[in-house]
Amino acid sequence: MDSLYAYTQFFIKNWLGLVIAGSSYLVCLILFLTLFRMLSRNPNPNLTPTTYYSVLQALKRPFIALVPLLIACMLLAEVAHDYPTFEHVLTLLSKTIAVIGSCWILIGLSPVVETVILRRFDLNQADNLKARQFYTSLRMLRHLANVFIVFIAVALVLLNFESVKNIGISLLASAGVAGALLGFAAQKSLANIMAGFQLAFTQPIKLDDVLVVENEWGKVEKITMTYVVLKIWDQRRLILPLKYFLENPFQNWTYTSSELVGTVFLYVNFNVNIEALRAHLTALLAQSQAWDGKTNVLQVTNSEAQSLELRILVSAKDSSSLWNLRCEIREKMIDYINKDYPTQFPRQRWQEEKA
Repeated sequence: MDSLYAYTQFFIKNWLGLVIAGSSYLVCLILFLTLFRMLSRNPNPNLTPTTYYSVLQALKRPFIALVPLLIACMLLAEVAHDYPTFEHVLTLLSKTIAVIGSCWILIGLSPVVETVILRRFDLNQADNLKARQFYTSLRMLRHLANVFIVFIAVALVLLNFESVKNIGISLLASAGVAGALLGFAAQKSLANIMAGFQLAFTQPIKLDDVLVVENEWGKVEKITMTYVVLKIWDQRRLILPLKYFLENPFQNWTYTSSELVGTVFLYVNFNVNIEALRAHLTALLAQSQAWDGKTNVLQVTNSEAQSLELRILVSAKDSSSLWNLRCEIREKMIDYINKDYPTQFPRQRWQEEKA
Protein backbone atom coordinates (compact mmCIF):
# COMPACT_ATOMS: atom_id res chain seq x y z
CA MET A 1 0.00 0.00 0.00
CA ASP A 2 2.85 2.37 0.84
CA SER A 3 4.43 1.73 -2.55
CA LEU A 4 1.11 2.31 -4.31
CA TYR A 5 0.63 5.54 -2.37
CA ALA A 6 4.17 6.67 -3.23
CA TYR A 7 3.65 6.02 -6.94
CA THR A 8 0.29 7.80 -6.84
CA GLN A 9 1.95 10.84 -5.24
CA PHE A 10 4.65 10.71 -7.90
CA PHE A 11 2.12 10.79 -10.75
CA ILE A 12 0.20 13.64 -9.11
CA LYS A 13 3.25 15.80 -8.40
CA ASN A 14 4.97 15.14 -11.72
CA TRP A 15 2.01 15.20 -14.05
CA LEU A 16 3.71 17.82 -16.19
CA GLY A 17 6.81 15.63 -16.64
CA LEU A 18 4.61 12.67 -17.57
CA VAL A 19 2.80 14.77 -20.15
CA ILE A 20 6.14 15.93 -21.58
CA ALA A 21 7.43 12.34 -21.72
CA GLY A 22 4.25 11.10 -23.40
CA SER A 23 4.27 14.00 -25.82
CA SER A 24 7.94 13.35 -26.60
CA TYR A 25 7.12 9.74 -27.38
CA LEU A 26 4.36 10.73 -29.81
CA VAL A 27 6.46 13.49 -31.41
CA CYS A 28 9.44 11.15 -31.92
CA LEU A 29 7.18 8.44 -33.31
CA ILE A 30 5.58 10.79 -35.82
CA LEU A 31 8.96 12.31 -36.66
CA PHE A 32 10.57 8.93 -37.44
CA LEU A 33 7.55 7.75 -39.44
CA THR A 34 7.67 10.94 -41.51
CA LEU A 35 11.44 10.80 -41.88
CA PHE A 36 11.52 7.22 -43.13
CA ARG A 37 8.65 7.92 -45.51
CA MET A 38 10.54 10.88 -46.96
CA LEU A 39 13.77 8.91 -47.25
CA SER A 40 11.95 6.11 -49.07
CA ARG A 41 10.80 8.59 -51.70
CA ASN A 42 14.22 10.23 -52.16
CA PRO A 43 16.95 7.58 -52.51
CA ASN A 44 20.52 8.54 -51.76
CA PRO A 45 22.28 8.90 -55.15
CA ASN A 46 25.52 7.59 -53.65
CA LEU A 47 23.99 4.17 -52.92
CA THR A 48 22.36 1.67 -55.22
CA PRO A 49 18.58 1.42 -54.71
CA THR A 50 18.80 -2.14 -53.40
CA THR A 51 21.37 -1.23 -50.74
CA TYR A 52 19.63 2.00 -49.84
CA TYR A 53 16.21 0.48 -49.27
CA SER A 54 17.73 -2.51 -47.45
CA VAL A 55 19.46 -0.15 -45.00
CA LEU A 56 16.19 1.77 -44.51
CA GLN A 57 14.30 -1.44 -43.77
CA ALA A 58 16.99 -2.55 -41.32
CA LEU A 59 16.79 0.76 -39.41
CA LYS A 60 13.09 1.52 -39.73
CA ARG A 61 11.55 -0.99 -37.32
CA PRO A 62 14.02 -0.66 -34.41
CA PHE A 63 14.01 3.14 -34.66
CA ILE A 64 10.22 3.43 -34.75
CA ALA A 65 9.60 0.75 -32.12
CA LEU A 66 12.33 1.52 -29.59
CA VAL A 67 13.89 4.98 -29.94
CA PRO A 68 10.73 6.98 -28.99
CA LEU A 69 10.21 4.62 -26.06
CA LEU A 70 13.84 5.06 -25.00
CA ILE A 71 13.54 8.87 -25.08
CA ALA A 72 10.33 8.74 -23.02
CA CYS A 73 11.93 6.48 -20.39
CA MET A 74 14.97 8.75 -20.12
CA LEU A 75 12.75 11.83 -19.61
CA LEU A 76 10.71 10.03 -16.97
CA ALA A 77 13.88 9.01 -15.17
CA GLU A 78 14.95 12.66 -15.04
CA VAL A 79 11.76 13.73 -13.26
CA ALA A 80 11.84 10.78 -10.82
CA HIS A 81 14.86 11.83 -8.72
CA ASP A 82 12.75 11.95 -5.55
CA TYR A 83 11.59 8.37 -6.09
CA PRO A 84 14.77 6.21 -6.22
CA THR A 85 12.95 2.92 -6.88
CA PHE A 86 10.96 4.31 -9.77
CA GLU A 87 14.05 6.06 -11.14
CA HIS A 88 16.02 2.81 -10.89
CA VAL A 89 13.35 0.87 -12.79
CA LEU A 90 13.25 3.48 -15.56
CA THR A 91 17.04 3.53 -15.80
CA LEU A 92 17.17 -0.27 -16.14
CA LEU A 93 14.42 -0.14 -18.75
CA SER A 94 16.30 2.52 -20.72
CA LYS A 95 19.52 0.50 -20.72
CA THR A 96 17.69 -2.67 -21.73
CA ILE A 97 15.93 -0.90 -24.61
CA ALA A 98 19.25 0.57 -25.79
CA VAL A 99 20.93 -2.87 -25.83
CA ILE A 100 17.99 -4.56 -27.58
CA GLY A 101 17.81 -1.76 -30.15
CA SER A 102 21.53 -1.98 -30.91
CA CYS A 103 21.30 -5.76 -31.26
CA TRP A 104 18.26 -5.43 -33.55
CA ILE A 105 20.01 -2.89 -35.78
CA LEU A 106 23.23 -4.91 -36.07
CA ILE A 107 21.37 -8.11 -36.99
CA GLY A 108 19.25 -6.18 -39.49
CA LEU A 109 22.31 -4.63 -41.15
CA SER A 110 24.26 -7.91 -41.39
CA PRO A 111 22.48 -9.20 -44.55
CA VAL A 112 22.92 -5.78 -46.16
CA VAL A 113 26.68 -5.90 -45.55
CA GLU A 114 26.76 -9.45 -46.88
CA THR A 115 24.94 -8.42 -50.07
CA VAL A 116 27.31 -5.50 -50.69
CA ILE A 117 30.38 -7.74 -50.27
CA LEU A 118 28.97 -10.48 -52.51
CA ARG A 119 28.39 -8.11 -55.43
CA ARG A 120 31.98 -8.77 -56.51
CA PHE A 121 31.13 -12.44 -57.08
CA ASP A 122 28.79 -13.94 -59.68
CA LEU A 123 27.24 -17.30 -58.84
CA ASN A 124 25.72 -17.54 -62.33
CA GLN A 125 29.00 -17.72 -64.23
CA ALA A 126 30.17 -21.07 -65.60
CA ASP A 127 33.20 -21.49 -63.34
CA ASN A 128 31.89 -20.13 -60.04
CA LEU A 129 33.96 -22.19 -57.61
CA LYS A 130 35.65 -19.24 -55.88
CA ALA A 131 32.36 -17.35 -55.69
CA ARG A 132 30.63 -20.32 -54.06
CA GLN A 133 33.47 -20.82 -51.60
CA PHE A 134 33.42 -17.17 -50.52
CA TYR A 135 29.62 -17.02 -50.48
CA THR A 136 29.39 -20.12 -48.25
CA SER A 137 32.01 -18.85 -45.79
CA LEU A 138 30.44 -15.40 -45.57
CA ARG A 139 26.93 -16.79 -45.09
CA MET A 140 28.04 -19.11 -42.29
CA LEU A 141 30.08 -16.34 -40.62
CA ARG A 142 27.08 -14.00 -40.76
CA HIS A 143 24.90 -16.50 -38.95
CA LEU A 144 27.62 -17.08 -36.36
CA ALA A 145 28.05 -13.31 -35.92
CA ASN A 146 24.30 -12.93 -35.31
CA VAL A 147 24.44 -15.62 -32.63
CA PHE A 148 27.42 -13.82 -31.03
CA ILE A 149 25.59 -10.46 -31.11
CA VAL A 150 22.55 -11.95 -29.37
CA PHE A 151 24.84 -13.68 -26.88
CA ILE A 152 26.58 -10.40 -25.98
CA ALA A 153 23.25 -8.53 -25.82
CA VAL A 154 21.85 -11.03 -23.33
CA ALA A 155 24.99 -10.72 -21.21
CA LEU A 156 24.80 -6.90 -21.21
CA VAL A 157 21.13 -6.97 -20.20
CA LEU A 158 21.92 -9.35 -17.32
CA LEU A 159 24.64 -7.00 -16.10
CA ASN A 160 21.97 -4.38 -15.33
CA PHE A 161 20.27 -6.57 -12.74
CA GLU A 162 22.07 -7.19 -9.45
CA SER A 163 20.47 -10.60 -8.86
CA VAL A 164 21.86 -12.02 -12.11
CA LYS A 165 24.84 -9.71 -12.62
CA ASN A 166 27.36 -12.48 -11.98
CA ILE A 167 25.84 -14.52 -14.78
CA GLY A 168 26.35 -11.66 -17.20
CA ILE A 169 29.96 -11.22 -16.09
CA SER A 170 30.69 -14.93 -16.56
CA LEU A 171 29.12 -14.89 -20.01
CA LEU A 172 31.35 -12.01 -21.07
CA ALA A 173 34.49 -13.66 -19.71
CA SER A 174 36.45 -15.67 -22.27
CA ALA A 175 36.29 -18.81 -20.16
CA GLY A 176 32.56 -18.34 -19.73
CA VAL A 177 32.02 -17.93 -23.47
CA ALA A 178 34.09 -21.00 -24.28
CA GLY A 179 32.30 -23.00 -21.60
CA ALA A 180 28.91 -21.89 -22.88
CA LEU A 181 29.77 -22.89 -26.45
CA LEU A 182 31.02 -26.28 -25.30
CA GLY A 183 27.85 -26.69 -23.28
CA PHE A 184 25.74 -25.88 -26.31
CA ALA A 185 27.71 -28.34 -28.43
CA ALA A 186 27.02 -31.06 -25.88
CA GLN A 187 23.32 -30.69 -26.55
CA LYS A 188 22.16 -32.81 -29.46
CA SER A 189 19.84 -30.16 -30.84
CA LEU A 190 22.58 -27.49 -30.86
CA ALA A 191 25.60 -29.57 -31.84
CA ASN A 192 25.16 -28.31 -35.41
CA ILE A 193 26.55 -24.92 -34.33
CA MET A 194 29.99 -26.49 -33.94
CA ALA A 195 29.50 -28.33 -37.23
CA GLY A 196 28.79 -24.95 -38.80
CA PHE A 197 32.24 -23.71 -37.74
CA GLN A 198 33.87 -26.73 -39.38
CA LEU A 199 31.86 -26.47 -42.59
CA ALA A 200 32.55 -22.73 -42.88
CA PHE A 201 36.32 -23.29 -42.99
CA THR A 202 36.81 -26.83 -44.37
CA GLN A 203 33.98 -26.47 -46.93
CA PRO A 204 33.19 -30.06 -47.92
CA ILE A 205 30.03 -28.50 -49.38
CA LYS A 206 29.34 -25.05 -50.81
CA LEU A 207 26.30 -23.24 -52.09
CA ASP A 208 25.29 -24.47 -55.56
CA ASP A 209 27.38 -27.65 -55.20
CA VAL A 210 25.96 -30.72 -56.94
CA LEU A 211 25.63 -33.58 -54.45
CA VAL A 212 24.42 -37.16 -54.38
CA VAL A 213 23.05 -37.74 -50.89
CA GLU A 214 20.82 -40.59 -49.72
CA ASN A 215 20.63 -41.74 -53.37
CA GLU A 216 19.24 -38.33 -54.36
CA TRP A 217 20.84 -35.95 -56.88
CA GLY A 218 20.50 -32.24 -56.27
CA LYS A 219 22.08 -28.83 -55.70
CA VAL A 220 22.84 -27.12 -52.39
CA GLU A 221 20.23 -24.38 -52.28
CA LYS A 222 20.68 -23.06 -48.74
CA ILE A 223 23.06 -23.47 -45.80
CA THR A 224 21.93 -22.25 -42.38
CA MET A 225 23.40 -22.54 -38.89
CA THR A 226 21.74 -25.91 -38.31
CA TYR A 227 20.74 -27.51 -41.61
CA VAL A 228 21.33 -27.71 -45.36
CA VAL A 229 18.62 -27.55 -48.03
CA LEU A 230 19.28 -29.73 -51.08
CA LYS A 231 17.15 -28.94 -54.14
CA ILE A 232 16.41 -32.26 -55.85
CA TRP A 233 16.19 -32.40 -59.65
CA ASP A 234 12.39 -32.89 -59.50
CA GLN A 235 11.93 -29.71 -57.37
CA ARG A 236 11.69 -31.56 -54.04
CA ARG A 237 13.78 -30.35 -51.10
CA LEU A 238 15.93 -32.63 -48.97
CA ILE A 239 16.64 -31.12 -45.53
CA LEU A 240 19.73 -32.46 -43.76
CA PRO A 241 21.40 -31.40 -40.48
CA LEU A 242 24.91 -29.99 -40.76
CA LYS A 243 26.27 -32.89 -38.73
CA TYR A 244 25.24 -35.26 -41.52
CA PHE A 245 27.99 -33.95 -43.83
CA LEU A 246 30.65 -34.51 -41.17
CA GLU A 247 29.54 -38.01 -40.18
CA ASN A 248 28.32 -39.63 -43.41
CA PRO A 249 29.83 -40.20 -46.87
CA PHE A 250 28.32 -38.36 -49.84
CA GLN A 251 29.27 -37.46 -53.41
CA ASN A 252 30.23 -33.88 -54.30
CA TRP A 253 30.41 -33.57 -58.08
CA THR A 254 31.64 -29.96 -57.98
CA TYR A 255 34.09 -30.05 -55.08
CA THR A 256 37.03 -28.63 -57.06
CA SER A 257 35.35 -27.64 -60.32
CA SER A 258 31.94 -27.56 -61.94
CA GLU A 259 33.30 -29.46 -64.97
CA LEU A 260 32.24 -33.10 -65.14
CA VAL A 261 32.86 -36.19 -67.26
CA GLY A 262 29.99 -38.57 -68.01
CA THR A 263 29.54 -41.97 -69.67
CA VAL A 264 27.26 -43.41 -72.32
CA PHE A 265 27.18 -47.19 -72.83
CA LEU A 266 26.21 -48.92 -76.09
CA TYR A 267 26.00 -52.64 -76.85
CA VAL A 268 26.67 -53.71 -80.44
CA ASN A 269 27.69 -56.75 -82.50
CA PHE A 270 31.33 -57.83 -82.89
CA ASN A 271 31.65 -56.74 -86.53
CA VAL A 272 30.58 -53.13 -86.04
CA ASN A 273 32.83 -50.42 -87.55
CA ILE A 274 34.37 -48.85 -84.44
CA GLU A 275 36.27 -46.15 -86.33
CA ALA A 276 33.11 -45.02 -88.11
CA LEU A 277 31.36 -44.69 -84.74
CA ARG A 278 34.29 -42.65 -83.37
CA ALA A 279 34.18 -40.31 -86.34
CA HIS A 280 30.43 -39.83 -86.01
CA LEU A 281 30.77 -39.18 -82.24
CA THR A 282 33.34 -36.46 -82.95
CA ALA A 283 30.98 -34.87 -85.48
CA LEU A 284 28.08 -34.95 -83.05
CA LEU A 285 30.11 -33.36 -80.26
CA ALA A 286 31.35 -30.62 -82.56
CA GLN A 287 27.72 -29.66 -83.24
CA SER A 288 26.55 -29.88 -79.63
CA GLN A 289 26.24 -26.72 -77.53
CA ALA A 290 26.46 -28.73 -74.29
CA TRP A 291 29.97 -30.11 -74.97
CA ASP A 292 32.88 -28.15 -73.48
CA GLY A 293 35.37 -29.28 -76.14
CA LYS A 294 37.57 -31.35 -73.83
CA THR A 295 36.71 -35.05 -73.42
CA ASN A 296 35.82 -37.18 -76.47
CA VAL A 297 36.48 -40.90 -76.04
CA LEU A 298 34.91 -44.06 -77.46
CA GLN A 299 36.38 -47.37 -76.25
CA VAL A 300 35.51 -51.03 -76.23
CA THR A 301 35.43 -51.73 -72.49
CA ASN A 302 34.05 -55.26 -72.44
CA SER A 303 33.15 -58.21 -74.64
CA GLU A 304 30.36 -60.57 -73.76
CA ALA A 305 29.00 -63.68 -75.40
CA GLN A 306 26.44 -61.75 -77.46
CA SER A 307 27.86 -58.23 -77.80
CA LEU A 308 30.60 -55.66 -77.36
CA GLU A 309 30.31 -52.99 -74.69
CA LEU A 310 31.20 -49.51 -75.96
CA ARG A 311 31.84 -46.76 -73.43
CA ILE A 312 31.64 -43.14 -74.56
CA LEU A 313 33.22 -40.47 -72.35
CA VAL A 314 32.14 -36.86 -72.80
CA SER A 315 32.53 -33.72 -70.68
CA ALA A 316 30.53 -30.56 -70.02
CA LYS A 317 30.83 -27.37 -68.00
CA ASP A 318 28.35 -28.45 -65.31
CA SER A 319 26.09 -31.30 -64.25
CA SER A 320 22.97 -30.06 -66.03
CA SER A 321 24.80 -29.65 -69.34
CA LEU A 322 26.41 -33.06 -68.90
CA TRP A 323 23.06 -34.77 -68.37
CA ASN A 324 21.65 -33.17 -71.53
CA LEU A 325 24.81 -34.05 -73.48
CA ARG A 326 24.71 -37.72 -72.44
CA CYS A 327 21.06 -38.03 -73.45
CA GLU A 328 21.75 -36.28 -76.76
CA ILE A 329 24.73 -38.48 -77.64
CA ARG A 330 22.92 -41.68 -76.65
CA GLU A 331 19.91 -40.83 -78.82
CA LYS A 332 21.90 -39.74 -81.86
CA MET A 333 24.37 -42.63 -81.75
CA ILE A 334 21.54 -45.15 -81.56
CA ASP A 335 19.78 -43.39 -84.42
CA TYR A 336 23.01 -43.45 -86.49
CA ILE A 337 23.55 -47.17 -85.93
CA ASN A 338 19.93 -47.93 -86.76
CA LYS A 339 20.16 -46.05 -90.04
CA ASP A 340 23.68 -46.91 -91.28
CA TYR A 341 24.31 -50.24 -89.51
CA PRO A 342 20.83 -51.65 -88.84
CA THR A 343 22.12 -55.17 -88.23
CA GLN A 344 24.76 -54.22 -85.70
CA PHE A 345 22.63 -54.25 -82.58
CA PRO A 346 22.76 -57.63 -80.83
CA ARG A 347 19.75 -59.89 -81.26
CA GLN A 348 18.74 -62.99 -79.45
CA ARG A 349 17.26 -65.83 -81.47
CA TRP A 350 15.22 -68.75 -80.26
CA GLN A 351 14.55 -71.92 -82.17
CA GLU A 352 11.42 -73.79 -81.28
CA GLU A 353 11.85 -77.52 -81.14
CA LYS A 354 9.33 -79.49 -83.12
CA ALA A 355 7.47 -82.08 -81.18
